[in-house]
Amino acid sequence: MASSHPTEVEGYKDELQLLCQCIHAMRYDRVEEFYRCCAVELYNQATADRLKGRELLADLLEKSARLSEQQQRMFALIFERCKPYMSEEIGRDK
Repeated sequence: MASSHPTEVEGYKDELQLLCQCIHAMRYDRVEEFYRCCAVELYNQATADRLKGRELLADLLEKSARLSEQQQRMFALIFERCKPYMSEEIGRDK
């Protein structure tokens, strides 16, 4: 039976540190969005596992989703703090 859980990300084989660096090198508002997406995905996984009767796993996934939401909020604060120094860069995105 093939695993439905990959052990690597395409283009980043055995390079999880590089993947992490690439994500966190983005502008902080985009990193904030990444963590929002993480939270949504983890909540979706928790829902799916709860429907399969995996209550403890679902609870743990929901806790992880909440931590991702905390990360999202933290990067929102970081971005707000950095905005005054990034007006030229932000202006180019409009």
